[in-house]
Amino acid sequence: MKGSVKYFGFILLLLTVAGSAVSLATFTQNGITVYSPAPNQTFGPGAVMIISGQDGAYPNSPVTIYIEYHGIDKFLATAKSNGTGYFMTTFTWPTVINSTVPPGTYTVLIIDGLASAQVNVTFTYTEKPVSVTVLNSQTHEPVPGANVTVTNTELKISNSSLTGANGVAVVYIPVNVSQASVTLQFTVSQSGYVTNTTTASFSTSLSSFSETIYLTPQVLQVKVVSVKDNGMVEPFFQTITNQYTTGFNMSTTASIEIQVLFAGVPVTNATVSVSQGTVTNLGGGFYNVTFTVMPANSSYIGTEVMTVSGDGLATQVEVEYSASPNLYAEISALRSEVTSLSAEISTLESELAAANTSISTLETELSSVNATVKTLESQVSTLMSEVSTLNTTVTSLQALKSEIATLESNITNLNSEVASLNSKIGSISTIGYVAIGVAVVGIVLAIVALLEAFSVMKRIKP
Repeated sequence: MKGSVKYFGFILLLLTVAGSAVSLATFTQNGITVYSPAPNQTFGPGAVMIISGQDGAYPNSPVTIYIEYHGIDKFLATAKSNGTGYFMTTFTWPTVINSTVPPGTYTVLIIDGLASAQVNVTFTYTEKPVSVTVLNSQTHEPVPGANVTVTNTELKISNSSLTGANGVAVVYIPVNVSQASVTLQFTVSQSGYVTNTTTASFSTSLSSFSETIYLTPQVLQVKVVSVKDNGMVEPFFQTITNQYTTGFNMSTTASIEIQVLFAGVPVTNATVSVSQGTVTNLGGGFYNVTFTVMPANSSYIGTEVMTVSGDGLATQVEVEYSASPNLYAEISALRSEVTSLSAEISTLESELAAANTSISTLETELSSVNATVKTLESQVSTLMSEVSTLNTTVTSLQALKSEIATLESNITNLNSEVASLNSKIGSISTIGYVAIGVAVVGIVLAIVALLEAFSVMKRIKP
């Protein structure tokens, strides 16, 4: 009896460690009292199942235990009873659930001598809590009363729950802990919202899982997606729902691109009216609003109001903007002037380079002219010397001309004398002829001298 109490205490200890609440002396069948496992007790992968009982008719005898699945033996365990017929052993369930060891109801068959007893247990996946927080996608406030369905995509098992006032629902879902991770599908629905279905993966080593799901209200939603000033992207900020702020330059073309959604779906045929400017449907639920920012003497605050209607609903969006002097235009004008000046400077530099080349050429030519002038000066000096010589020669010729004139006068006189002599020849005596002959010879010599003087004069005359 003391031995039985000892084993009984050991069983209680094992049950405490295993975290299972099992009632002792659960039932008696064919003379075997089964203490553990309890009927329909559930075990997960890797769990330890304690098999214990007592059969007083067969003390100190071997006990054979079969674990069957739909009449097919899957596992075998053995034990040996003590003097009171008490026996106890443990069986560890496989860590992997698959086609060989599927989840379901298993029969634990205990055979002791000629007696036998059986108890059904469940081998299934470990259930873990999944905390799902459901929020409004626009306000991020909790959505109470939402129906949350969590599905284990591998096991095809689903469980559901409703969110409380805090927007949180806790759903228990079976998990195959033999796998490293589990993929869960979340389907969340609530009246007035678009149903959201999403998936997420978690490590099976976690004791619990948590996920946040956003539901989009079924309302007409307008979002500003871009702001441009003369094609340049400008920053913008959302102050409150459907109100934005930005900035533009005066006298420029401003454009505001918006997206229209209903229940999260783009509205491609929305009607958009604006306080100023024009609207262009870009397609896909996008619309572009353009207008001219009016000039003023100083900065001012303006507002572009856009009224959007579609699917029987309507809403309004306001974009408040600060209009400032167009510094970009002034900078552009300055840049244009700088570019023009740069072009002029480049042209002047080119002309200066050409002028420098011309000056260099002129210097070369001037050097050549100077050399030519020096040569000419030398030649002129030589010519002047020759002219001086000629002047001297001319002076000599003038004197020669005077002598020639004198000779011509003498010749004329001689001719007169010859004529006179001719008239006297007849009466002149022989002596007279001789004298005449001498006189003729003298005249001839004078004529020869005169002819030589003319010849000299012709050679000297330039």
